[in-house]
Amino acid sequence: MLMLLLAAAEVSAAASGGSRGERRVEIVARLQDEEAAFSLGAAESGGPQAPQRQELLAGAENSLFKGELRVVPGSSGYFRAALEAGVHSGSLGLILGARTASLGRMQLRGLSARLEAEQSLTDEVRVGSSASVWALDLESPPSRDPWDAFGRATLDWPQRWEVGAWVSGELAPLSLAPAVAISDTPQGMAARGALAVEVDLGPMKLRVETGLQRIFAQELTLLDVSAGISLKL
Repeated sequence: MLMLLLAAAEVSAAASGGSRGERRVEIVARLQDEEAAFSLGAAESGGPQAPQRQELLAGAENSLFKGELRVVPGSSGYFRAALEAGVHSGSLGLILGARTASLGRMQLRGLSARLEAEQSLTDEVRVGSSASVWALDLESPPSRDPWDAFGRATLDWPQRWEVGAWVSGELAPLSLAPAVAISDTPQGMAARGALAVEVDLGPMKLRVETGLQRIFAQELTLLDVSAGISLKL
């Protein structure tokens, strides 16, 4: 990882946390030429009922294709592998995904598909939308809420479907991107609003994002905040 950092065209680091008590840090190195880009990174996450766990990620993309693999290699008894691969043509993108996860007697398997669209309204304003659907299967010992138990132990909170939209406005050196989404989770319907603020300082970019989610059936409101920095070398 150190050799990749030294050879990278860009390095980014981010930290995030939420009102459930979860926390996460991630660092990614990105190599890029005129035709393709490759990335390699590592992350660590944990929560009140989830021990600190390490995750590895690798990705590749060009003007048409983008793919990413994330693996938690049995850290603290938890194994997870998630793969996404998609194609983009013009303003449209189709991304397919698969994942498997196991912790003790709990096992999750899932397939997903996501359609993305974005468009420039002006030189400074872009809009986008997405629609996602998941097919999920969770095997778990009998409990009152196995999905909640799985999420708290793994920090993986699955959804069945989600639709969302965002707007990005450039007010140099600032970029503002509000977003909204509605989803169906195993705990019930949920709505989320978020605002991302990015500051472009030439070779360095700073980004802060905060989000607020409401799960209606549980009358639960969740807050999450993330901050990151990227540096072109």
